[in-house]
Amino acid sequence: MTQSEFLEKITILLELNKNVYIYPTYHYSDMGEKVYDGLYPLKPSTVEVLVDRTGGMYYKFAFANGYNPTIPIEDIIHWKKDYGVDDYFGGNGSRDAWNLNQSVKYYNSLLQSIGKALNASYQVNGILKVNSMMSDEKIAKEREAFVSMLRNNESGLMVTDYKTEYIDMKKDVKLVDTDTIKFMYENILRASGTPLAILSGDYTKTQKEAYYEHALESDIKGLGEAFTKRMFTAREKSFGNRILFYPSAIEFMTTQEKLSFSQIAVPSGSMMKDEFREMFGLPPMPNEMGRTIAQGYNTLIDVDSGSKQSHPQQIQQKQTVEETETTVTEGNDANES
Repeated sequence: MTQSEFLEKITILLELNKNVYIYPTYHYSDMGEKVYDGLYPLKPSTVEVLVDRTGGMYYKFAFANGYNPTIPIEDIIHWKKDYGVDDYFGGNGSRDAWNLNQSVKYYNSLLQSIGKALNASYQVNGILKVNSMMSDEKIAKEREAFVSMLRNNESGLMVTDYKTEYIDMKKDVKLVDTDTIKFMYENILRASGTPLAILSGDYTKTQKEAYYEHALESDIKGLGEAFTKRMFTAREKSFGNRILFYPSAIEFMTTQEKLSFSQIAVPSGSMMKDEFREMFGLPPMPNEMGRTIAQGYNTLIDVDSGSKQSHPQQIQQKQTVEETETTVTEGNDANES
């Protein structure tokens, strides 16, 4: 999987099950260090927590293919959502699924009723009124004759005698009002905290920021903490090592806001040239020329060495002087030898 596919997969599993289990594969180097090889999202049918006599904890997984491994809990990255009711797992168990299933069930009933109503409304297009007392057999023959006239008519005009009268049925179908449909949508989406504007893509900047803070921010933070907890040793974490997932791909600023921000950030040395170009969808500069931080408009800082650099013309002059000095020194050494 690519990085985006991996993140999408575990996010969908989180919304479906309120729990995500990721198994990191690893091997030990010659120096005895743990080296990670890959990350595998698991899709178990059921999960149990087991505790042995010494207090060690394990996950017992049951998969659809019949494989039921028991894995130490410290070998599994466990990402939880809505953690609080259960001691080990996120969510409210079957209650979450029941509430969502009821909402979907009601919405499905609404769609079926709309379909039946549409079929019923278009089954009758008009009424042929016969102004005399007739038996059922004669009425059927009269209807067949009328239908035959409709099929054979090429002018678009229908002529009937005094015995029959055709009453057209106007089609003005209004089945469900907009507010009802909107309520059903929002009731289903409430389970994931996603507003209707986000789903349809017709959202404002304020709505997008509110959605991120309400539904995404805590999950992104929790994912980084879950990775840090399992993939670093206690000693590594004591040095401040941690894994962070930055929401840099979530754009909150408009183009005008980006321009206003860059006018302050670039001259003040708050961002590199490549970071500035990335904001507007431009590729990095070649030969790592963009890995510099502007100081005013003439002085640059090399982010790799942290040393200040002057204007490119001054850099070239400095390199020329250094090369000359090196040549002179080598010549003196040769004379001495």
